[in-house]
Amino acid sequence: MEEAKSPIRKRNSLIEFYRFVFALWVLYYHGYFFLPKNQFFDSGFLGVDFFFVLSGLFLLKAIVDATGFGFWKGMFSLVWKKLKPLGITLIISLVFAQIYFWIHIVDDFGDPFGFMWYIKWLVVVPAAYYALFYALKKNKKQFLIAAGAIVVICYTLLHTVCLEWGVWRGFGGIGIGILLSQVPKLNLKFNKFDFSILISAILIVGTFFMAMYARYIPFHNHMFVLILFPALLYFANCIENCHISVFNYLGSLSFGIYAYQTLNRLLEDFGCLNDKKDNVALFSIVLGLAILDNLVRRIVRHYKQNNIVEDEKNVE
Repeated sequence: MEEAKSPIRKRNSLIEFYRFVFALWVLYYHGYFFLPKNQFFDSGFLGVDFFFVLSGLFLLKAIVDATGFGFWKGMFSLVWKKLKPLGITLIISLVFAQIYFWIHIVDDFGDPFGFMWYIKWLVVVPAAYYALFYALKKNKKQFLIAAGAIVVICYTLLHTVCLEWGVWRGFGGIGIGILLSQVPKLNLKFNKFDFSILISAILIVGTFFMAMYARYIPFHNHMFVLILFPALLYFANCIENCHISVFNYLGSLSFGIYAYQTLNRLLEDFGCLNDKKDNVALFSIVLGLAILDNLVRRIVRHYKQNNIVEDEKNVE
């Protein structure tokens, strides 16, 4: 009898590459990139909105699957699936964030999550959309109409009376991802050439220059969140069998790159390093920890898979 192998879900490598790039953009925005900040690429806070849209892209399927367990069990399942992959990385980063928070609670209340503020909305917002889907008696059409209305309301509030509130960014971005997931994929293959690849390449170049000169472009926030991010994800999703090992590896570093910024913030606070002159050191710390984190995860995963195979052999 052949050895049983655990099924491995293949990821879209181009999307994994985007995850890595936008994590670096956030890193640059916070001053922890190996190059010092200047007037270019200074809208890196929008990188978080990319991750909101990406999260929404796969949310509706997860919601539909979760409703099969009943309301509360399904909601727990949905939230757990969001948090479980983040694992010990999330816990360590939140510990660093909490230390910083309690040091500064007297003079600046701030956010207990620090740089990890978006995590709470990556949990709360999907749970809210899940509850809405359930309230609408699992009617997908009504749910999509409601999600569209939420996107309009959130972006109206975000850019009028509630500027930059994370909750509206979360509901709006994830809502866009949900709507995007329902757009049928285009088959753009001609003579075995997939034009989705060409369109994606054009979008990547366009996004690069938009990001470089964002401060000089009116309404660039809207253009990124409402047009460029959905377009990047949509055409990447249209590419069939997009599997590039290097991109997959880079994507696997993205959360660690974002999460371990909380340590850099502490090091700056203690006067150990400064983002104006120690960029290389700060970047090396974040990237090194992300690589180490990823290595440990791979070792643990490999060990667990070996144990599963050994257990199955013993049963036989």
